[in-house]
Amino acid sequence: MTAPLRDVLVKRPGPAFGRAFDDPTHGYLHPVDLGLAQREHDAFVDLLASLGPTVHELGAETESPDLVYQFDPLLVTDRGAIPLRSGKPKRRGEELVVEAWTLARGIPTLARIEAPGTVEHDGEAAAGYLEHVLSTFGTDLAGLRIAVDCANGAFSGLAPAAFERLGAEVTAIGSEPDGANINIGCGATDTAALQAVVTAGAYDLGVAFDGDGDRMLAVDERGDCRHLEKGADHAPVNGRESLVADERIAEPQTSDDLSVFQRRLDAHAAGIGNLRDDLGDVHDSPSLPSPRGVPS
Repeated sequence: MTAPLRDVLVKRPGPAFGRAFDDPTHGYLHPVDLGLAQREHDAFVDLLASLGPTVHELGAETESPDLVYQFDPLLVTDRGAIPLRSGKPKRRGEELVVEAWTLARGIPTLARIEAPGTVEHDGEAAAGYLEHVLSTFGTDLAGLRIAVDCANGAFSGLAPAAFERLGAEVTAIGSEPDGANINIGCGATDTAALQAVVTAGAYDLGVAFDGDGDRMLAVDERGDCRHLEKGADHAPVNGRESLVADERIAEPQTSDDLSVFQRRLDAHAAGIGNLRDDLGDVHDSPSLPSPRGVPS
């Protein structure tokens, strides 16, 4: 996110944080030096305030040492706050303390996560999803130059990383979300920027996702939008088998077509020539190998 940071809510380490190591269920691996933690916190707050935002202190103490991590129990939108009920039992109730603070300052509660629902911050979720995509996709893209348009949305960072890990040379556009520019002049809903990048840079392929990453459109090396069409012929592109089919601009693909896209990439790797596919239930040419990681 690149919007200016205006207000920050913090919680100074207190007695509960100082004795966190005494209770193994809190998950702290080492004893806490409370005095050092408070000094470091105070220095951090001073530095943060010097950069311009207004820093607010929660000013509350509970039995939860994790209350210091204020990014976990609260989500703030331009319409109000959403207190988040933690998936960690020892943190239950933090959301009520934070909600009391926001309500006292005139910030409305937009919604709540009610039991049995929980929300938990997972810093490893993106990395785990990337590994899942790679294990499912599986094709070696070494030697391909691909331009990827992330629509300033959910796949910013993820999609370029996935193609790079698969061996492609990647240029990413539409990969700087600021909370307001999603799908604006980019992505699968507006491919003009991607088409220009592909043709100007002599890329083998362009791939455009929409903002939430569940739709995809391909652009060939000439800058034409392509769609996997039933019974369409494929012509070689730059000595390689074309990944996409007919000449007409079509609606963006859905994720249901990703297995077919995967098969195109496997065809590249196998050096297979012109192919015809009947889509729908995905009946492939007998000469097309079953993709790695994708059920036939």
